[in-house]
Amino acid sequence: MFDSQPGYAATSNYPGNLRSCRTPDTQHSWTYPGLGCGALIKPQFAQSVLYAQAQNLAFRQATHNPQVTRPLINAAKVEAAQIIRYNFIQPTVNALGYTLTRFSIRWSGAP
Repeated sequence: MFDSQPGYAATSNYPGNLRSCRTPDTQHSWTYPGLGCGALIKPQFAQSVLYAQAQNLAFRQATHNPQVTRPLINAAKVEAAQIIRYNFIQPTVNALGYTLTRFSIRWSGAP
């Protein structure tokens, strides 16, 4: 066992028995699997910084990655077609005494 810097928990190179490991109750400290019993690491960045980075990454993926945007756009198109058919077209056609047998929408491509 050796002492670490102030504010950090002491760590041991001995993995010990994981069933008997008790991690200290230290705010903003995480145990890292594989380091052994009692080995703690502290996050390098504040939680707010990591949250902001994750939020930016998620927004970038949701707006620029075709693997993410394509399924979202397709689902939105299907939902929009159903809303248009069942909330606008179907009631109007029925009110005029007709039956709607087919309905399709062709979406224009991006400019």
